[in-house]
Amino acid sequence: MFLRRLGGSLLGLSLTLCAGAAYAFKLDQVPGALSRSVVPVDYRVELDADPYADSFSGRQTIRFDLRRATREIVLHADALTVRADALDGVAQAMPVEADAQAQTITIRLPRRLEPGRHTLGLSWQGRIEENGEGLYVARYRTPDGVEKRMLATDMEPIGTRRMMPLFDEPVFRARFDIGVRTPARFTVLGNMPQASERSLPDGRKEVRFMPTPKMASYLVALAVGEFEAARATHDGIELAIWTTEGLSQQTGYAMAATWQVLDYYHQWFGIRYPLPKLDQLAVPGKRGAMENWGLITYGESLLVMDPDRAGFRQREGSFTTIAHEIAHQWFGNLVTMAWWDDLWLNEAFAEWMGVKAARELNPAWRALDNLGHERDKAMLDDALPTAKPIARAVASDRAAFDSFDATTYNKGHMVIGLIEQYLGEQGLRDGIRSYLGKHAYSNATGADLWDALAKRSGKPVAAFAQAWTTRPGHPTVFASRTCEQGQEQISLRQQRYGFGAIAGADEQWPLPLQLAAQDGAARERIELGSAPQVVTGPACRTMRSVEPSPFDLWRLAWDDNSLHALLARFPQLSSEQRARLLGDAWALAQTGDVRIDTVVAMLDALPVSDTPQTWSSAIAVMRAVRGFARNTPHAAAWDARVRGWLAPVGERLAALPTDQQEQPAFAILIADVETLRGLAGDVGVIGLARQQFARAEPNVSRDRYVGLLQVFAAHATPAEFDALLARSRENRDTGLEWAYGNALAYAPTPEAAEKVLALSLEDALPRAVRDSLAGWLAEHGHARQVWAFTQAHIDTLFARASTWARRYIVSSPLDGARDAALAAEIDAYAAAHLTDDERPTVKQALAASARNIEAWQRIGEPLARVLGLPDSAATASSGASEPPKGDPS
Repeated sequence: MFLRRLGGSLLGLSLTLCAGAAYAFKLDQVPGALSRSVVPVDYRVELDADPYADSFSGRQTIRFDLRRATREIVLHADALTVRADALDGVAQAMPVEADAQAQTITIRLPRRLEPGRHTLGLSWQGRIEENGEGLYVARYRTPDGVEKRMLATDMEPIGTRRMMPLFDEPVFRARFDIGVRTPARFTVLGNMPQASERSLPDGRKEVRFMPTPKMASYLVALAVGEFEAARATHDGIELAIWTTEGLSQQTGYAMAATWQVLDYYHQWFGIRYPLPKLDQLAVPGKRGAMENWGLITYGESLLVMDPDRAGFRQREGSFTTIAHEIAHQWFGNLVTMAWWDDLWLNEAFAEWMGVKAARELNPAWRALDNLGHERDKAMLDDALPTAKPIARAVASDRAAFDSFDATTYNKGHMVIGLIEQYLGEQGLRDGIRSYLGKHAYSNATGADLWDALAKRSGKPVAAFAQAWTTRPGHPTVFASRTCEQGQEQISLRQQRYGFGAIAGADEQWPLPLQLAAQDGAARERIELGSAPQVVTGPACRTMRSVEPSPFDLWRLAWDDNSLHALLARFPQLSSEQRARLLGDAWALAQTGDVRIDTVVAMLDALPVSDTPQTWSSAIAVMRAVRGFARNTPHAAAWDARVRGWLAPVGERLAALPTDQQEQPAFAILIADVETLRGLAGDVGVIGLARQQFARAEPNVSRDRYVGLLQVFAAHATPAEFDALLARSRENRDTGLEWAYGNALAYAPTPEAAEKVLALSLEDALPRAVRDSLAGWLAEHGHARQVWAFTQAHIDTLFARASTWARRYIVSSPLDGARDAALAAEIDAYAAAHLTDDERPTVKQALAASARNIEAWQRIGEPLARVLGLPDSAATASSGASEPPKGDPS
């Protein structure tokens, strides 16, 4: 592994950085709003819920341990009308004081309650809303067009308190014994298998589930509706994939993936899945997935796919998401972070484990550049002055919403990959097994994990890991090569990569690097820490370079002479080196450390026959530059360059044998090349897009058709765009829900964009797609129009949104923008109308907009010269426009 020897400079740096090490789990030290004196043991709950009602009601008995005497009990409840009517089995009404701002209720007890075990009886009423939070209603249409409703839950991080009063913090693990009364025609699903079902005199039924193990409250799950299931028993576990009517026959791929993933995790974790059943439910309109223990919920397209039509991207997304969510059944469910500052213990590990399982169980996918895109996402927001560490302080549970970001998921994933390289797969796996075994059915912190890894591996992993998890940012490695007395000397130093106030900051991280010659010889592993290093190698002609690793969280900047030498032999480098050099050169052009003409020269030098991974990186750069050039004099000239680069690649791909074209990496590349050529104005691709849209059944692959829809939209006439709008509204194919939404975001005119924005006030599209339209339109050049629409309809948009979504409604017009005046308007609005917990999301968007302005100021004029534009175009290059976000994938 890269850190086979731990040098003094690296260890010294790491120990300095982790002076404030995380605490091991102790209940009284865990942050949170509620007292640690009242600890819930179990909840026995009865709910009355009907998908077609506007409200629901419930009652429960909470058993709890009281650690210190008290005259009051405080617990969470949000938007519920609560009555306290029993204490220790004795019926008696007690005063209940609600604090809507804190989302708590305080129950005034009739007497001083002494330490020991007690019970509390509560009853309540709440509203059933459509905002995707807590217990909510989801609307959908059956395959024959009938509109129906179902109930589902989404509790993380603070939604459970909208369904029931409880101690709603992850440290309060308890058992949940839940029963539901509902009209008899509905199926009811929960975390555990049914324990009983009985008919009620009023025509309803009561379903009760087996009690759960002790678990965090955000894992509680319920669903009520007209469901059907595909069932199986695998390795003693009862499996079911549930859908609304008419869709269960399209879940075969998801069921097969579930079998594979469970087998893989049983072997890898060395601990069996701990529940008797695993249900997975496709929820119409849902975004992403939620790992509820025993009842995982997904957006429909992740579980439901037509086997004859599904594209590779849908299959990969399905498999990887299923692997991610099932990984949570161990990381997050069996062992839960103590507080939201360690959310990454759940999400980063599930992201890493999900991708690892997907790649190992699908060897053909290893040729994809998905890890490269994960790396780029990880480094995007991490380069801003607002960047946050992976393990970050979370002041309140509502502030936890901001931790569900690319830093937690993608950067956390990359850091775990670095730790695996340091410890080796066996060392990491043994440590994780020990950690899970020790903390099963309990809570843990990052310090607990580092302790387990260190004990099993014998290596000081906490120092290395905390250097990456407790600080924001990542470095640029500056490398220069000289020849001294016939020997090659490579000088290495690092400083922080970024924009604004953090640009070039004198900060360092522990970096495992590997130098190697072009032929793979003369390999040397080094550790770059706080002090610069000079590495003396063999003869100068070996021309060693820094070898890329998938988990490198740093940019590499060579001196001009070395970079020119690398360019001179660019086609002879490995495809991995070409892809990394190109991606890093584009990132460094934005900070002024590499010239934009170097990026263009690398694109010019790419072999037409290069690998899908390298061309995937190249397409990402082309898209990013194209986004910056939008609405500037550069646009047409850049599109011409893009067509020139990609036309021969398209011809080469079209000439491949059919079996090679159908390999995943080539199938995706064919679609991506075709899509970008069409967006850049290739008349042949535009014509093909029109032909395919006119067909009742496209005769190209689903992946190609998804891209051609974008091309069709971008070049549509008003009548054609209206036809696309109509088809989007009528679509019943779950595999095309997101495709139509993404295509509509390419609205070619303000009039077309206004029609798309109007959809966000309707229910014609799935909720998750509908709620994404504004941000997508902003990315594609309509930022000011999106902001005007948002202001005009803010009350309606807020009323339809979940609590956490308000911040994104305000920030989404900034997606990709570099309009300083617009940024100032949105900043002022957020300061006046959003809460302290909501504003950090807007601050992040403002910082990203400032980055776009700063980057374009550096690359605009030199890019104009590279493109051969007149001086007037170069002078105009610093004007405002709205490019897409820096993540070009």
